[in-house]
Amino acid sequence: ADVREKMLSSLLVNIKTERVQQHFVQEFFQLLDHSKGNALLKLNIIDEKQKIVVSAASRRFKINFDNDTMKRFDELELDYKING
Repeated sequence: ADVREKMLSSLLVNIKTERVQQHFVQEFFQLLDHSKGNALLKLNIIDEKQKIVVSAASRRFKINFDNDTMKRFDELELDYKING
């Protein structure tokens, strides 16, 4: 866990558009608020029907991807890639 935290420079999160609903967004923002760190947060919003991917890097949020955060990402069934 310590090595992961020290080597982590960015976290890429892939989110499908059908998941982007108010409840999910609230939970995701709460997770980010509780996981503040130094790693860059990148997002891919994916619309499979239209075959469109919108990529962005957050200026507001940086993340610490410790074991608790990883567990919460898994609970939310988030697709992520370390240093992606």
